[in-house]
Amino acid sequence: MGESTYFRKKAFGGLHPQDVHEHIQELNQELEVANEKASELERDLSNSNITLKSFEEKERALKETMQMVNNYSHKMDQEAQERKNQIVEAAKHEATQIIEKAHDKKGLLEQDLVRLQKQKQIILNDLKSICDRHLALLRAESVEQDSLSLIDDNDHETVPQPEISQ
Repeated sequence: MGESTYFRKKAFGGLHPQDVHEHIQELNQELEVANEKASELERDLSNSNITLKSFEEKERALKETMQMVNNYSHKMDQEAQERKNQIVEAAKHEATQIIEKAHDKKGLLEQDLVRLQKQKQIILNDLKSICDRHLALLRAESVEQDSLSLIDDNDHETVPQPEISQ
């Protein structure tokens, strides 16, 4: 379109109608091609706008999904941290109770040990006392037998008696 067109002139002035008509037809054809291209470009633009809106909608949906995932992940992290803290606190509490029970049990065992040591000493003292009395009885019996034996020796032959050492 921007070319300069040469028109033949008529003998009495003016432009030759056929040249003008041909030029108008050429312009009309160019206008139709331009209109078709404009329509095609409008359709492409419309399709591009539809595609763009679709992409924008998908982008918005993806952003919302990512935000939800991020929020959920953050919430899960917080819940996991809270649960970990609860478990640690419960374990500390249980450990404290176990230690307290162990200390209590240790105290009871120490008391039992002292009581048993005292009982052992009492039993040993009683056993020593019994042994001492038994030894005293044996000695007394030995002295008595020796006395009787002296009396019997005078009457007849004596049988030697074993000595009891002290």
